[in-house]
Amino acid sequence: MGKDYLKTIHGIVAIIQIILLTIGLFICSFVWKNGDVYFLFYLGDAPAQIYILFALLITWAATIGVTVMQLIGQDILESMGKVKWIRLELGLDFSEGP
Repeated sequence: MGKDYLKTIHGIVAIIQIILLTIGLFICSFVWKNGDVYFLFYLGDAPAQIYILFALLITWAATIGVTVMQLIGQDILESMGKVKWIRLELGLDFSEGP
């Protein structure tokens, strides 16, 4: 598909998602405590924030991976099928079903 992918709805949503996830990763890497702002070095300070950071990172990496594959011409959505790809992203089904 190449650069034409960025002009489609899927491409526009992917670029918006990458931008928002990058902002989210940046914001989530800070801890606000008693009016002070700290960079998240020690994991014990905000244990729930670590899970959110992990989920953001996985989603960010998957979105960048799919976008890069679409840009270099490997149409992953067509080869896997959109329904199977959605199920894979949601973690609903990893089998070889339809």
